[in-house]
Amino acid sequence: MKSIYYWGLFILLNFSLFAQQSQTWVKVQFDPSLPYLQMLQDAGIIDSEREGAAQGWMLRRDFERYTAAHIPLEMQQEAERPFVPLHLTAVAEDDTLGQILLMQLLPPAVEGAIGLGYLNDHLYLSDFTINDEKIYRIDPANNFQVVNTFPAPGAGSKNPWGVASNGRVLYIADGIQNLIFITDDFLSVEYIIGTPGPLAAGLGYRFNQLWNSDLGDFTNGVPQRMYVSDTVGTLLNQYTTNITNNGVTAHDSAVIVARNKNNGQVVIGYDPATYQQIYSFPSPLEYPNGLAFDGTYLWMSGNHLGGRYIVKISLGLSPPAPAPRLQLTADSLNFGTVPPDSAASLMLGLSNIGDTTLVIDSLFTGSAVFSVSPGGNLALPPGAGIELSLTFTPPAEGLFRDTLSIISNAAGQDTAQVLLIGEGELPVGLNGNVATPEDFALLPNYPNPFNPSTTITYRLGRTAEVELVIFNPLGQQIRILQQQRQPAGIYRIVWDGRDDSGTVQASGVYYYRLKAGVDFTNIRKMIFLK
Repeated sequence: MKSIYYWGLFILLNFSLFAQQSQTWVKVQFDPSLPYLQMLQDAGIIDSEREGAAQGWMLRRDFERYTAAHIPLEMQQEAERPFVPLHLTAVAEDDTLGQILLMQLLPPAVEGAIGLGYLNDHLYLSDFTINDEKIYRIDPANNFQVVNTFPAPGAGSKNPWGVASNGRVLYIADGIQNLIFITDDFLSVEYIIGTPGPLAAGLGYRFNQLWNSDLGDFTNGVPQRMYVSDTVGTLLNQYTTNITNNGVTAHDSAVIVARNKNNGQVVIGYDPATYQQIYSFPSPLEYPNGLAFDGTYLWMSGNHLGGRYIVKISLGLSPPAPAPRLQLTADSLNFGTVPPDSAASLMLGLSNIGDTTLVIDSLFTGSAVFSVSPGGNLALPPGAGIELSLTFTPPAEGLFRDTLSIISNAAGQDTAQVLLIGEGELPVGLNGNVATPEDFALLPNYPNPFNPSTTITYRLGRTAEVELVIFNPLGQQIRILQQQRQPAGIYRIVWDGRDDSGTVQASGVYYYRLKAGVDFTNIRKMIFLK
């Protein structure tokens, strides 16, 4: 009780200077049917008077930042508003549902408070400030200092709204690129999957599942939804919400969403099995854009009357009951290139970080291309671990993908999955080519889908005139990647998604055609995602 009071006094005193300041706001008109402007409205960058309104208020600095990037906003008027920050009020109880335990005003250098994740005792706050999209790594134990700032993953236009974590990696959902990036705690990308819906927003993780709120697409009549997928991108379930859910997070017994002031300004807990509401409480912020769970408490990021905040909230949870918990050293394994009918092996660490014995009934893959040993019947006491041996044996050239499934009694995580990737390919010689192959082939590009680039591989059985060309969905030639005489060998060419004039192409399906000599022509399909 006293600690809460002192926190409130500390914050109130430190905010006294801010309270004396005024902020310049501008009233703007905008087209809410445009996806980017819809996101600015839902996130509170445009503080609209009601959902769907074609006018609202923006801070002067935000207005200048977005109009400089040619976002079609028209200013009508401006006004001075005093900035009075929120502050913490002491309460009678220390640990009840919805009780605010801490409220931190972020410094002006933090330009946007959107998605929020928690990993390794740090908060990861996303910001989709246009042309400078980034992720802040914030240390709660050091007065919420920004200790690192990372560029948002991906290329081109971005919207890194959703951030979640499984305790080992970060998941970052991008509604413009339609991708979920899986990264380590320093934002190095491990692998990428697609988002289920057209405009991804909040993201939560629970027992090998990703819960992704989506803003929909009003232009094409796609409503707002909550999508549930596994961590390798397979859609498991979806719920039509018809309402904007800004922040999303989850824990053992609930999936938690936050809604902005146009939709109740409320935090709601749902039963993960039925998606039925089990509790709710008011949101302290007008635009609660991000939610994260640290194992005990709920964290919220967002905007309120021109301020960017992080808030710590009690969920009134009892200490977790003893249970086995599964932890893996990786969520994906990439075996690289392996000659057909040869084998390559990688190790995967598996441990029990829970309080009781972890029983692993079985481990299996979907095909004989990947195998695992041992195959199950394991019992690991608390703190114990084991290394699994995964083997990739490609039967032919080409790209192979599979998942390792782990069936256990881990609390709420009876099935865990690990993405497995490998490519069958003939060995490369010192000159970059291979021993002379016996035929011609155009291999699948990798990665596919891709952003920002992909590698196309082809094989020549003898010296030939070669033409490798990219076509758009209308069948129009847009890029010549290769047009010359080449000796026998294996060749790889990178396409960066641009046409012959250097213009980046739109997202969608593209085709690449290889002609070699007079006898060989082959066409394959690829998908470009931005």
